[in-house]
Amino acid sequence: MTFTSKSLYAYQVFLLTVLTFNAVTANEPPTVTNIQDIRFIIKPENTPINSILGTITALDIDGPQELTFTITEATTRDLVKLGTPQGSSTTGRSVAIILITELDCDRQNGQRKLYFQVSDKADGSGNNIPVVITLFISDVNDEDPTFNNSRYKGSVMENASVGTVVLTVKATDPDNGLGGTVTYFLEPAVSGVSEGYRTAFLINPTSGAITVNHSLDFETFNFYEFTLIARDGGGRNGTADLLITVNDTQDTPPAFYNLPYSVSIPENVSLGTSILQVTALDGDRGVENIVNYSFIEGSYAFFSLDTSTGVISVKMQLDRDSPDVRDKGGVYDMKVKASEVVPTGQVNMGVTTATTLVTITVIDVNDNSPNFNSPWYNATILENMQQGVPITFTTPFTIMNVSDIDQGSNSHFELFLEKDGKHYSDFTPQPSEVFSESSVLIRVNNQSALDYEITYQLTFQIIAREKDTAEHRSSTAIVTVHILNVNDNEPIFDSDSYNATVKENSQNRTHVAWMQAHDADLGDFGKLTYSVRGSNDRFVINATSGEVFVNGELDREKVDKYFLTVEAKDGGGFRTPVELEVTILDENDNPPLFRRNEYSGTVQENKMNFTRGSVQIQAVDDDEPNSPNSEVLYRISKTPSNLTSNFTVDNQTGVISLTQSLDYEKLDPGLEGKIILTVEAYDNGVPRKSSFINVTLEVEDENDNSPQFTKPKYFTNILENSTSGASVLSVTAIDLDRTSPNNNFLYRIDSGAMDKFRINFQTGLITVEVGAVLDREARSQYILNISATDRGSQPLAGYCVVEINITDINDQAPVFTPASWSASVVENSVIGTIVTTVTASDPDQNFHLVYSIIPNSIKAKDENGLEVNVTANKIIDYFNIHMGNGSIYVNSTLDRETAEVITMEILATDLNAWVPVGNSSNPQTATATLTITLLDFNDNAPEFIPSMYQLNVSEGLDINAEVLRLQTRDKDKGQIISYQINKNPFSKFAVTSTGVVILSQRLDREAQSNLELTLIAYDNGAPALMSTATVSILVIDVNDNSPVFQDYNTQYTVPENATINQVIALISATDRDIGDFGNVFYRLEVQDNDGKLGINESSGAIYVADKLDRETRSSYTVSVTAYDNKADSNNQRSNTTKPIIISVGDINDNSPVFTNVDPNLIHTVQESASIGHIIYTVTAEDLDEGPNAEINYTIGGNATVMEKFRVETVGRMVGTQIKNFGEIRVKGNLRGLFGNFELNITASDRGGMQSRSTTANLVIAVLDENLNNPVFVRPEGPRSAISVKEEQPVNTEVIKLLATDADHGLNAAVTYTLLDEGDYQKFRLDPLTGSLSNKDVLDRETKDRYELKIEAADGGNPQLATMLSLTIILLDVNDNPPEFSRGSDMYPYKVYIEEERMGADTTRSLAIAVDRDSEAQNLLICYYIIGGDDAVSVYLQLDDGGNLTLIQPLDREALPVPFISMIVWATPQCSHNVPNNLRPAVFPPTDYDRNHTLLWARVYITDINDNPPEFRQSPVTVGVTRDTELGTFIVNLQEEVRDKDEQKNVTFETNDIQIYPESLRNQINQQVRDPFLVLKNGSVKTNTYFKSDMSGYFLINISAVENINNGSFYRVHGLLRISLINDDQRVKVVFKATPAAVNEFKADFVQKLQNVTGFRIVVDKIQTHANAQGNPDDEKTDMFIHAEDKKTNETIPAAELLRSIDYHAEALLGLRYQYKVLEIVPTESAIKAENLEDTFRMALILVAIVLSLFCMAILVIFYLVRIKYQRKLKAATAMSYISKGTGSDSDLRKLEMPGTNQHAYENINPIYMEKVMLDTQDEHFDDYSLDENAVDPDYMTSYDEKEVSMNFNTEDSKQISLSKLGTGDALLNETLRQHEVTKAQNVYLATMNPTQLNNFPTTEI
Repeated sequence: MTFTSKSLYAYQVFLLTVLTFNAVTANEPPTVTNIQDIRFIIKPENTPINSILGTITALDIDGPQELTFTITEATTRDLVKLGTPQGSSTTGRSVAIILITELDCDRQNGQRKLYFQVSDKADGSGNNIPVVITLFISDVNDEDPTFNNSRYKGSVMENASVGTVVLTVKATDPDNGLGGTVTYFLEPAVSGVSEGYRTAFLINPTSGAITVNHSLDFETFNFYEFTLIARDGGGRNGTADLLITVNDTQDTPPAFYNLPYSVSIPENVSLGTSILQVTALDGDRGVENIVNYSFIEGSYAFFSLDTSTGVISVKMQLDRDSPDVRDKGGVYDMKVKASEVVPTGQVNMGVTTATTLVTITVIDVNDNSPNFNSPWYNATILENMQQGVPITFTTPFTIMNVSDIDQGSNSHFELFLEKDGKHYSDFTPQPSEVFSESSVLIRVNNQSALDYEITYQLTFQIIAREKDTAEHRSSTAIVTVHILNVNDNEPIFDSDSYNATVKENSQNRTHVAWMQAHDADLGDFGKLTYSVRGSNDRFVINATSGEVFVNGELDREKVDKYFLTVEAKDGGGFRTPVELEVTILDENDNPPLFRRNEYSGTVQENKMNFTRGSVQIQAVDDDEPNSPNSEVLYRISKTPSNLTSNFTVDNQTGVISLTQSLDYEKLDPGLEGKIILTVEAYDNGVPRKSSFINVTLEVEDENDNSPQFTKPKYFTNILENSTSGASVLSVTAIDLDRTSPNNNFLYRIDSGAMDKFRINFQTGLITVEVGAVLDREARSQYILNISATDRGSQPLAGYCVVEINITDINDQAPVFTPASWSASVVENSVIGTIVTTVTASDPDQNFHLVYSIIPNSIKAKDENGLEVNVTANKIIDYFNIHMGNGSIYVNSTLDRETAEVITMEILATDLNAWVPVGNSSNPQTATATLTITLLDFNDNAPEFIPSMYQLNVSEGLDINAEVLRLQTRDKDKGQIISYQINKNPFSKFAVTSTGVVILSQRLDREAQSNLELTLIAYDNGAPALMSTATVSILVIDVNDNSPVFQDYNTQYTVPENATINQVIALISATDRDIGDFGNVFYRLEVQDNDGKLGINESSGAIYVADKLDRETRSSYTVSVTAYDNKADSNNQRSNTTKPIIISVGDINDNSPVFTNVDPNLIHTVQESASIGHIIYTVTAEDLDEGPNAEINYTIGGNATVMEKFRVETVGRMVGTQIKNFGEIRVKGNLRGLFGNFELNITASDRGGMQSRSTTANLVIAVLDENLNNPVFVRPEGPRSAISVKEEQPVNTEVIKLLATDADHGLNAAVTYTLLDEGDYQKFRLDPLTGSLSNKDVLDRETKDRYELKIEAADGGNPQLATMLSLTIILLDVNDNPPEFSRGSDMYPYKVYIEEERMGADTTRSLAIAVDRDSEAQNLLICYYIIGGDDAVSVYLQLDDGGNLTLIQPLDREALPVPFISMIVWATPQCSHNVPNNLRPAVFPPTDYDRNHTLLWARVYITDINDNPPEFRQSPVTVGVTRDTELGTFIVNLQEEVRDKDEQKNVTFETNDIQIYPESLRNQINQQVRDPFLVLKNGSVKTNTYFKSDMSGYFLINISAVENINNGSFYRVHGLLRISLINDDQRVKVVFKATPAAVNEFKADFVQKLQNVTGFRIVVDKIQTHANAQGNPDDEKTDMFIHAEDKKTNETIPAAELLRSIDYHAEALLGLRYQYKVLEIVPTESAIKAENLEDTFRMALILVAIVLSLFCMAILVIFYLVRIKYQRKLKAATAMSYISKGTGSDSDLRKLEMPGTNQHAYENINPIYMEKVMLDTQDEHFDDYSLDENAVDPDYMTSYDEKEVSMNFNTEDSKQISLSKLGTGDALLNETLRQHEVTKAQNVYLATMNPTQLNNFPTTEI
């Protein structure tokens, strides 16, 4: 709503009048003070929810209540809410309007009315002021453009021109202004597409029209995918998908597939046989046509062609031998045409035919088989002759020959062998394939088949079978090979190995096994004798029968298996060993043994798992593993009686687990939480054996019982005047846990005491808190929550409740609440009416209150607030009070006009009040003030001013708009006037409580134009009084109805020759409004309006406005808009029809027009074109439609034209329409027809009587063509083979080719080409004469056949050609010497012969030379030794056949090298006289790499096991540190054993272990039986842990056992010594060599080091050296060694060993260079100790320098040092002897040598001790501190003082010359050396006299 300044002034005057009038009434309505500020609110549509749109502020100066604000309309409530009102009504009360729904200017009305109401009474009975606010919503760019469709699809013909519109897209944006404008973009849907794809289409950025941008090709892209982008002016985007499909057009000819078409068929093929199928497909995939086939030229008379499938079949019988076929080389060639079947009306943009060449070759029938020169052959071969050696044919046919007289592939056959109808491969024929004819060799292919003992004669068949023919004709010859015998069989056992079993402790001669061997040789060679090795005399064998017996004691626990070697020896000396594994069967003779002496575990009560992991009992049984005898099972044999169901043990694993949790409180208290189970470990042997062990389980008490009170709730009473400390109650709890602290608990009050009570945490006594005052009236009861909490790790608590009731005493005065009371009563109330009841309260329980009115307290005021005399006006009698309950009642007649407000005081008195002793007054009273207001009685009705109204109201008035404001008045005081409508037609109006009539529903003038209302005004009296008023309303019209169309059609047709102004359609509409609002007018909207149509704006008649032309435009899409109120365009309503299609009807007014006929253009056709062949397709266009545009084609011309040519009208689909084309076809045979022919082509439409036509001339030329291929006649093609001798000179003519052509002239001129295939590089071909010659000398042995491809081509166009595959076979000549098959390398040929043998069983064949000639007469080879080692002539013999034999036995170990070398010559000249020029001057010969007639042979003498193994040294020594882990491998015994034989296969056994000293043995035996395990492979590993206090060594008796096939059994014994050492007792020797090399010279190095140092040197470990960065250095090796005293077996400290090595440095110099020793250093731990010593030495030097600066200090310190050294040196040199009865471990042993007293540290010298003592004695200088060393003065010698004064003496008091000592460390080193000498002497004396052993020192400085 918009206000002008004038109307605003009128409204303000009206509002002022209303306010003035209301001021007269009793209750003034509220006023909206900021109505001008909030009538119009403008907010953007993106205003956030919960934003404040504005504030309504109202003022009400007279109340009676605070103003309330409400929303009066539903749509307003949906949009906003009101906040909490703020402020006072009398000064200005405000409420915020808060947005609760998003604003939307785009889809909803941008102008919204908000309806509110301000009321001065919450129940709506007061004044209600409506507030209407208009909210204008401003637009923001918050909407993305949206396409009408999410995906668009379009199609376009591939021949569409550039600019063709494919489709138009539309996007809308509901935003306004720039944000609502849309621009269109087009992008490919995927990245990486080609430029042609990306730019194929354009989109108009404004209209959205998508057009073709460049030419399209269906065959390249048949569809395009793009992303449409619509972008508004604010940059927001919307997208949609676009798919454009390209429709194919006919523009691509058919294409043949699977080219080339060539097939070969036999000449006797059956008639009707399908031999080939040609396949062509239309190149247009989108509009693919059917393809038909036809022959068009060539020699196709003998064949037929299926026009639909393209299958070519035989029509007439073929004859390969007929002259015409032979002349053509058996080749038929023809051309096949593929033609598209063009549908009627289809337009083709290109040719619709394609041709291809078909070649059919007729193959000659095979009618001859290969043929051998004899049906049978005899031959001989030595037994075991090696592979590749040919058999020797004997009379009558010494040469095998085979041939086939057929030609080409029919003469190609293969050779193979068969025996008993199966393929036979023991021999192989050579060659395996033959063309025409060849001689044949049969070579050995399987040496093992030549076994005389199996068969002395082999008979098989050699078969020649055609390879390339279907018949595979063949011939067979029988070959019998006689095998010449040699002695070549060894004894053979039935099995490679044998297994036997025997029980342990079996008696001697108990049968063990039968050993049987067989020898295939006959006579003495087959006689066998048996022997056995490796039994250690436990077993023997019968030499004749092979039966094995027990021969000694068997104990499985010592040896569970024996590996025996049984040997069978035949009469010829062949031995065959076999392994017999004898397993000793177990007997159950060992009970299970537990791994530990006791087992224990811990479990918490109520838990099912043990605390520190599972408790597992483990026992082992030494009986046979994995047998019932060693299978250990477990069970619990004894359990405390009450716990039998609590435990179980896994009988397999021994794991003890709980089946039930334990309750500590239920255990026997005498067990003190410990449970002892007895577990039995038993085996499954017979008889069963078992062992028992106790398992102690300690049960940990869990705090699982909370303290429990004896009662859950306690009750007690206490007087409210009880004093501090008074006892209230005692609570008691108990805890069932049995252990402390779980059963210790304390009491506490958790809640409820309120500082009034406390509890004794130990006894549970509750008392009144100090300083607490109890007041029953303040609190009559206390509920205390008491807990008892134990002291467990996870404390538990019990709870109880104590209810304390406070006993009352009456000590409280009554109280009025509130102190002031008010009441009202109507002035006409009857006497006795209760006005109100005033009561007082008393916190005491036994109170008794009485009420009275204090007489002098009554006062009164009238309605104006003036005080009235209560006595004179008898107001004092108005009211009285009931003394028992305080009720005030009317006592006399009331008069409001006399007094309106009466006040009085009420008195309450407690009659039962407690009076303290000595106080007789009654203090327990209370007073209250009561105010009573008299209310007026209603007796006047309200009045309307005026009582009748007449109004004009527009039907466009908004809902809730104000229609009329009523005015009324009431003479009564304070009456509130309310309004309602009594008569309200159609409920169109409503009235507010303030008298404002508003519109509740929209008016519709068209439905009701006059209305009358009846209004009622009533007051709020009881009963209410009312009056009425009448309102007459006239409804004013607005333009609110749009025109409505009457029924109309959506399609109309008008002929294109219609006259101007001719009416096409009549469109009519009506409007329900009146006046200008109801007058209807029309306008026409035409798509792409060209002015041809119009409309009458008054009648709605659509008419022809201009001349129509259907060929220009065939239809119009229009819509008609009907609108009203023509004069005011801003207030119009309109309606538009649906799209109406007006079609323009066609008439035949256009003639056909040829589009592709040019009389100057000549169209050609081959003379061989078949009937029906399409020569050309003509096309005509007719702009009309329907029959008027359908074209038919006819032909005219001379007689030849009409005979040879015809035109056929065909219809084809072009796009979506059928179009007719004229196909010019061949009508008759064109062969022999040449020249140009003119055709008259007529195109006529089918317009009936008005048909139109057009004629044009077309020229066709018939052309000649090349129809015949060349045909090879010498040799016949397409495949042929010829033979020629090898080694012919270069340019020798091989053959002169000849091919003929049936054509003439240039088409018959044949040229020859040698194609670049196969072996073309070896030959040349004259292209004109066809002469084929060789370019190189051909060698059959290099290549026996050559494959060529030759082409004969004519000069025609297109050129025709024929292919010939020619095979040239080389015939053999004797041009190759025998050669050994080897490379050019200088490696010998190896032959192996076992040592200690001779004669026939050592014969080995060297007949391995090969002669590359193929004829049998050229293959004779003889062998001769022409040079070699001296041993050749002594031990070896070679016969002519290449058989090499040992003539004397050889011992391999006696040879300097295990082989003999020789040179063997292979020659076809079998003469024993070898020319001297062949004997090599050097060995091997200088030309050996080139001369392959020579063979460098090396005879290797193979080893047999005829030497026992031996230990490199015995004992084998090694050191093990005490910190070595269990299972650590410490030495490999394989490295400690050597064997002269080449093969070493040694296993190891342990006999016993000795441990020294006894103390170490006792310690070890407590842990494990075997501290070390010696595995069979020689690996030794630890089997226990070593404690730090262990010292000593272990001696292990070991056996090395060797048992090798074909060798003797050996067992040697040795000793392994393992010492326990510290890591710092080791020395590391670093070699510049690999670990393998160090292992080789280890023994020699150790022996030489022992010889020099005098110690026993033990190698502990050898490993790869690690550099400073910790990375391995493969070129260096670390050897860790330690030294032992050879007599005492004590370990020598590393420092002492190093000193000894340094001392003998000169003697060890050669050793160092010999073994490449880089350095000898201590290990890291020793280095750390030495570095520590060096550090303190440097510190002492620094101290000395500092002391030199202070002379006086030096004297003092010297004196102190002298005193301390006197004491220390006495202790260091004291020779104390152990008293009798003193054990060897006495501390007095520490006094035997320096460094061993209690002031010394191990291995620390006295200089270092100086610093230690200075740091620890705290300035204590006691001359008698020596006593602390427990040295008895009686044992001191006279050397004490002397040794103090002489710093460096030997231990036997011999003074050392200072000239010998030198300076520096040399003094100390010499002293140490003298000490070692003395020590060695002491050890020697102790050895001589063991009783004095304890008298000598053994420790080190």
